Amino acid sequence: MVSLNGDQLGDVEVRLEASASVAKGKNDVDISNKKAVLILEKGDNFKVEAGLLDNALALTLNTGCTINDKAVALEYKANPGENTSSIKGSFDVNDDIGASLEYDLSGYNSFDTNKITVGATYKVNDDTSAETKIALGSKKNETKVTYKLDDSNTLTATAHLNLEGGEVLDKLVLKLKNSSDVLGKGTLTAEATVAPSGSVGVKATKEWDLDL
Repeated sequence: MVSLNGDQLGDVEVRLEASASVAKGKNDVDISNKKAVLILEKGDNFKVEAGLLDNALALTLNTGCTINDKAVALEYKANPGENTSSIKGSFDVNDDIGASLEYDLSGYNSFDTNKITVGATYKVNDDTSAETKIALGSKKNETKVTYKLDDSNTLTATAHLNLEGGEVLDKLVLKLKNSSDVLGKGTLTAEATVAPSGSVGVKATKEWDLDL
């Protein structure tokens, strides 16, 4: 997969990200999952993503408020094409612990606790952090631990769990990200996905940063 990033114009960053999956077959090269997205982003205020190949549109708005003397960050996401939207509030419990509450607004008729996702973050030290979230309706949990190996390499382990009967482990994803501009300016990521059966899927992604 290849990703091309743009540059910044004024206080609004404008990026063009294009990606595709390339696989070598016996007789030819197969190119699939082609995607081109125009992104407009202003700091922590808003982000608009417009798909140039599929006419998809996604919007993220960020703001904040104060509740009981506690600063709460608010994030609203909407995807008109898929008719989905959500709102999320997050705050710091202390210097090391954070908490969040997200509500799925898609098809909203009345309040439903099954549409709530509860999350938490924990900073172990300067190199290690953990975060977890659980969807109350589906009882699906995602727990991620991130470890900074050095200034250029970060290792992340993410467990996707089913907490309501059946197989508990859905999958385990291990991801190593290198930012030392290997193979050119940009990030190189190696990812391995482990299924409950023991099968392993591996992929590598290189993102090249270009000035437009």
